Amino acid sequence: MNDFETHLEEHRKGPMVFAFASENRFEWGTYLDGINVPHVMFRDGSDQWYAYGCEGLGNITSMVSYITLLRVNFPCIALGLSKGAYAALKFAKLAKISRVIAICPVTGCGDYVKDDFPQHWWHRIEHIRPFPIEDLKPLYSNGFIPRVKAFISDGDGTELDRRMCERIGVTDIELVPGFSHSNLARGMRDNGMVDRFINGQW
Repeated sequence: MNDFETHLEEHRKGPMVFAFASENRFEWGTYLDGINVPHVMFRDGSDQWYAYGCEGLGNITSMVSYITLLRVNFPCIALGLSKGAYAALKFAKLAKISRVIAICPVTGCGDYVKDDFPQHWWHRIEHIRPFPIEDLKPLYSNGFIPRVKAFISDGDGTELDRRMCERIGVTDIELVPGFSHSNLARGMRDNGMVDRFINGQW
């Protein structure tokens, strides 16, 4: 089973979208097909935050090489929600993708990020997994930095989501009212916001 799918038919127009899922399923396929843009979808069947790469492509180095090869032929955007936004931010940095749409992004968890958050959020950033989750803050401290457009909800966790963005230097943060953390991406798809930012200039 491959954890990636490519959709690069010649009739597709617009920027190449690298879409990272937050669950063990391809989350963006129907939507990206509907707006007819070339895209590659990733999911993490092992549920380990892409820490060991992607089934069918190999480890992180192999993923970066694959993305880089495609990137040279298209203007590109990395896209994801929550854990998928974490992956979008990580691979955009490593493969030098110029733009990222990060919806309610997570940028790290565990004791090493606690200093960036008030104590009342510590229960939400605990690291209870048996595999490492790389902190994106050091990764975003120097070198090539993608242009990141972040979106956060006004539901429970707004402050947490905003601090997740700000701790890695993201300043272009848009509050989208009326949605929770988990359903913001669906709402933005339905109201056309994702389409506007994929096909628009920002």
